Parts: sequence; C-alpha cells; structure tokens
Amino acid sequence: MNVEWVVKISKQCNLRCTYCYEFPFLADKERMSLENLKRMFGHIADFYASAAKRMDFVWHGGEPLLIEHDYYKRILELQHETFDPVKVQFTNSIQTNLTILNDEILKLFKNLFTSVGVSLDVFGDQRVTIAGRPSQKVVLKNIQRLIDEQIPFGCITVLSRATASYVEEIYHFFENIQKSFRLLPIDQTGYEG
Repeated sequence: MNVEWVVKISKQCNLRCTYCYEFPFLADKERMSLENLKRMFGHIADFYASAAKRMDFVWHGGEPLLIEHDYYKRILELQHETFDPVKVQFTNSIQTNLTILNDEILKLFKNLFTSVGVSLDVFGDQRVTIAGRPSQKVVLKNIQRLIDEQIPFGCITVLSRATASYVEEIYHFFENIQKSFRLLPIDQTGYEG
C-alpha cells in the first residue's frame, strides 16, 4: 500500500487558466523552504518507520517547473537522508502544465520523477498565458516530445461548461495517444467571472 502526498511547493504559475481557484496568488514566487520540507519528511519518517508503505510525493503548484531544478535535487537528497535510515521507500512525480520543456527538464524527468502528470484540457482554450494566448499548441508539441523520449506520463483534464460537450472527443484524444487521463469536473471557482 502507498501513501500519496500532493505537495503544493509554490503557487507561482506562468498560466492564467480561466477557471483557476488560485488566480489571485499566481504571481507569488514564494515556495516551501527546504527547512520546512525537511521537517515534513522527518514527521512522515517518524510516523511510517515501522509501516510497510511507500511514500509517493506529487510535486504540484502553480507550475512546479518554474522552480530551479537544483531545488528538486536538494529535495531528493533530503528524502534520502530522512527516509533511507528508517527504510521508508518513496517516489517523486510532478504535475505540470508542460508549457516549459527543454533538455534539462527532460533529464530531470528521467532522473528524479517516476512519472509526469500533464494538465491539458484538449478543447476550450481555457489554459492561457499571462498575455491571454492559448497554450495548447506548445503543450501538444511537448507531449509529443515526452512520447518520443519514452517518458511515462498521464493527464488531467478539467471538465467545465466550456469542455463538457466534448467529453467523448476528449476520451478519443487520449485513447489515440494511448495515455491515461483523469477528468476533473469544476462547477464554480469561487471568483467573479
């Protein structure tokens, strides 16, 4: 049995999705400190030291790839320092909008993360840049690069009023690229508009 930890490491994001519930905070560059992460890992290790469970950490945001990659390498070191002595196994994965992808990030995906989650709505153009431009073309190009590099990934699609009528087409899109996906229905965001 595994225990999954979704860690919102930062709220900073390079997109302004129309349905985002964190909209007022997306410019905030503050992140979880390494000291706080070390303390969190210590509490987890103390609690699960005698349990035969694996800890699965999902690094989330905002957009977690806006954080420099050395930060994740340091997180991995802290995890080994904390979990290895008490024999607690762990994995790391990341949830990204995949608007940023380069060789360094591909290397990070291959060496640090066991899987990648990609946020992609397929229809509706609700995932837009700060300038209000759709991000989907870039994301689709980057998805193809993940496929070409044989990096395992799955997707999350927000199902809203703008996309609900396309649910069958969304299913067929993911069926065609042979990737798992999860629908995340949203009714209200809590923010005007």
